[in-house]
Amino acid sequence: MMQYVTFGKLAAQFALSSEGPYKFYLLTKDTRQFVESVLPKLWSTYFDEGKATALFENNVAHLKITELQIKHYYFEYLVMGYYQKALKYSGRKVLQKRSGVLHRR
Repeated sequence: MMQYVTFGKLAAQFALSSEGPYKFYLLTKDTRQFVESVLPKLWSTYFDEGKATALFENNVAHLKITELQIKHYYFEYLVMGYYQKALKYSGRKVLQKRSGVLHRR
């Protein structure tokens, strides 16, 4: 499963680089605004189903993906890898902690 995290990080490395198509997302310097506004926009940039929400509290970013008809580890791990790289590129320290359980149908 962790290869999905690697794929997500590589995708972000390309898309958010100084030559990438989504480099403008990194212009937001306020951490709360970046987490709560930019990270959900990254989801909708790539996916037309589901909803990403993010909350920044106590210096921790809480990310949640909902409203998917099909749940797959791909969404969880790939997006986490992408978000990790996005946070790192924007100058934030990143530590990953998975909470909750992915329920499969």
